[in-house]
Amino acid sequence: HGCNIATTGPASEVLIDRKNCWLMPDNTSLNITKAVNGLLGEPKLAKLIGLNAKKTSQQFSWKEIAKRHDSEYQRLLP
Repeated sequence: HGCNIATTGPASEVLIDRKNCWLMPDNTSLNITKAVNGLLGEPKLAKLIGLNAKKTSQQFSWKEIAKRHDSEYQRLLP
């Protein structure tokens, strides 16, 4: 939906720090404060993260999930 996300967890193929989310090492109040202040202090970066988050989220739309499932079913059928 284009919202900025500050989250914990390892970087992955989906979650890329400062590209489509703001990764924190853990969810302490200090890290949450740093993440919020970082996003507020860098509006251009925050906008870019939001745009990239929206693009990332489209991979998980029901339409895309259905296409992947259908493709897998077709692959498994004789």
